[in-house]
Amino acid sequence: MSPTASAWCPSGPPEYQSFTEVATVSRHATPDVIREYLLEIVSVEGPILGSRLHSVYVHAAGGHRAGSVSKQNLNKATTRLVRLGHLITEDPLHEGGVRASTLRLPSQPVSLVRSLGPRTLHDVPPAELADVMRDLQANTPITEDEPLFREVLQHYGLRRLTDGVRARRTAVWTVTEQ
Repeated sequence: MSPTASAWCPSGPPEYQSFTEVATVSRHATPDVIREYLLEIVSVEGPILGSRLHSVYVHAAGGHRAGSVSKQNLNKATTRLVRLGHLITEDPLHEGGVRASTLRLPSQPVSLVRSLGPRTLHDVPPAELADVMRDLQANTPITEDEPLFREVLQHYGLRRLTDGVRARRTAVWTVTEQ
């Protein structure tokens, strides 16, 4: 499969694969060690949002939240991996910053539709969410946003259509329609 293609599984999305290893705490790790762990996480979970990537690293290192030093170290390490060409970054919603970007290895597709797994809907990369919306729209043409959004929720096994979820999907759908 080409890295620019999306991957859709008509029999239902494959299970989301989670990174389960233990990592070195970022304030004690060298930049090289941090970059190695980030690449390992992306190899398992990518394409992945930068916010999810950093959260997974912090949890793998035994933490609950990243402090300001950890955030800075993770942002630097992620940016360096992008500059070296080890990671590809996309920001289709033009939100800016590492945490809002979708990151993937050059060998990974732009989008990979999977089950929600441990992610929240806000952790789903925009391209993946857009592919789900396009597929649902293609299978059952829906002319209004609200029913489509409810179908997306059902796809991911969710029920509540909160204002935050609605705003995220509206932003993704707007970009999708362009």
